Amino acid sequence: MDGKEIKELIDGYTSKNIYRLMQLYYDLYLKRNPILLERIRLWDLKRRTHNWCVPTAYFSTVIDTHAGYLFSNVQYDSKNDEYEAHLQEILDANNVSVKDMKAGLNALTFNRAYELVYTVGDGENLKGTQIKFAPLDPLSVVPIYSDTIEPEIIAAVWFRESNGAKLADYI
Repeated sequence: MDGKEIKELIDGYTSKNIYRLMQLYYDLYLKRNPILLERIRLWDLKRRTHNWCVPTAYFSTVIDTHAGYLFSNVQYDSKNDEYEAHLQEILDANNVSVKDMKAGLNALTFNRAYELVYTVGDGENLKGTQIKFAPLDPLSVVPIYSDTIEPEIIAAVWFRESNGAKLADYI
C-alpha cells in the first residue's frame, strides 16, 4: 500500500458509523454524556433546570467494575513447564497486569482490543532479543480483513496524530 491508499483507508474508516459509535463510547467512559449534557444545556437556556437531572459516570463505573473483576488476576497456564516459565518471564518484564487491565478496559468499552507485539534487539543475538507488547487505542487502529467467507484480520493500520499534524500533511 502506498501513502494515498493508506490515507483513503483511514479516511474511510473514520467516516463510518462504527467509528462514531466508538467515539461515543469513549465520551461516555470519560463521563461526557453528550445527549444528557445537551439536554441540560437546553434546560438551562430556558431557565428551567430540573434538580433531579445530574449527569453521572455510570458507564465508566460499570466498565471499571467489570474490568477489575475479570482482569485483576489473569493466570497463564501451559502443560509444558519450560514454556510456561519462559512465558512468565516475558509477561513479568512487560508489566502484564497493567497491560491486561488496559486491554480489558478497551475490550469492554469498545468491544475490541488490539495489542502490538514487537521485539527489541539487534536481530543477530537471539538471547539478547526481548519480546515486548503494548495495548493500542482501538480508535486509532483500522483492521484489514480477508475476503473469505469467515473473514479474519490479516493486518491492521495504526494511525495517530503527531504534534497536532494530520495525516494529510505527510502525504
